[in-house]
Amino acid sequence: MGRQRKLREIVIIDTGGTITAISSDPAATAGYECGELSVKDMLKEHPRLTEKAQIKVINLKRKGREGSPDTTSSDRLNLTVEVQRQLNAGADAVIMLHGTDTLLMTAFSLSITIQPTRTIILTGATLPSNCHGADGDKNMLCALVLGLLGLAGVHIVFDFEILQPLYTRKLTTASSRPFYSFTGPIATFKNSVPRFFNEPTRPVDLWYFDVTSLGALPDVVILPYQDDMDEGRFLSATANAKGVVLGGVGDGSWPKSLKKLIQARSNNIPVVISSDSFGFIVAEYCYGLGPFCIGSGYLDPSQSRLLLQYCLAAGYTTPAAIKDLFERQTPTDLDALLAKL
Repeated sequence: MGRQRKLREIVIIDTGGTITAISSDPAATAGYECGELSVKDMLKEHPRLTEKAQIKVINLKRKGREGSPDTTSSDRLNLTVEVQRQLNAGADAVIMLHGTDTLLMTAFSLSITIQPTRTIILTGATLPSNCHGADGDKNMLCALVLGLLGLAGVHIVFDFEILQPLYTRKLTTASSRPFYSFTGPIATFKNSVPRFFNEPTRPVDLWYFDVTSLGALPDVVILPYQDDMDEGRFLSATANAKGVVLGGVGDGSWPKSLKKLIQARSNNIPVVISSDSFGFIVAEYCYGLGPFCIGSGYLDPSQSRLLLQYCLAAGYTTPAAIKDLFERQTPTDLDALLAKL
């Protein structure tokens, strides 16, 4: 007899979200409660796949906090610890079911806190499981397929696409494709099989932090741009913060009227400038600011906040040290580039 092939070990971590929701009305797409559908029932729809793997389900739904907006910094640290624990125990792949509102934040957090040697997949749904046009089942199908095949790193599987967390943004809640990658998907699914455009690569200068022994993360405030921002509002919002992320407009622009105040504040705590508009943010070229701030590069405000929290928790204590870590994709202009040649 031939040698029996070892089944792949797949761990499914259920954190709740719309993919586990059941609506009281199949025509209703809002106002539902998350966490009512079990993963066991979802897996019954895919016997051809489940018989090819040893599947373990871990329920990490928080009673009364099943929606992803309820996720805290401590929750994300615990998710990293749990995923790493399962990988250390021999899991070949971890699939995490997650609400789409903050899925990208958790995906980014995992991508900078776990070494990319095994497969980690995040997926979810935009519609409750019993709604017309529900998308959770197809996303689970594709996630299981990728888990069986294996693809090292952290990936988002959604609407027949595989996306990298760093360059992906949530742009809409009005379709089954809420996420958009500015570098494009690394693969699409045809007949439930992933078709890759190229070899998956690790993003340039992706950071790594060992968070297994960290406690609570430092308080970092995101301060979005708004009309009539004055010194009083800025000082009130940042009074007790260990770090600040400015959510600028466009390419990281900010009102000039606050430049001196922000420069003075940056002497004591790190101030990162970011934007929801996708682009490479370099602080010294941001309107209304200057090199005393820290440019976020390609990171949006939420990603910048997470990275700054991990920097502070890991012992990067000075704004200068944190600036070096954030801005290590240098040189930032042509003259600096030519000087290195």
